[in-house]
Amino acid sequence: MNSLADLDSETRRLLKDKQSMAALRLAEKAVSLHPKNAAAQNLLGDVLWDVGRFEEALVVYQLVVQLGGHGEAAERAAHLLKAL
Repeated sequence: MNSLADLDSETRRLLKDKQSMAALRLAEKAVSLHPKNAAAQNLLGDVLWDVGRFEEALVVYQLVVQLGGHGEAAERAAHLLKAL
């Protein structure tokens, strides 16, 4: 499983099933395979946020914005950063 869509889907399923550490490993894999992809970075930010690693998540969300991410995820990241 190396496509970003598959990694995203499986990671979010793991989060829903409360398997946070497995989700984190997959999100990290997504970033290692697609380091300049805003969606991959956003996935990692979401997992970090979910496991309570807020400062790390904020750094990742800043990268999402810098990478020029677009769509709902990037807008949410930008909104979150502005709210702080």
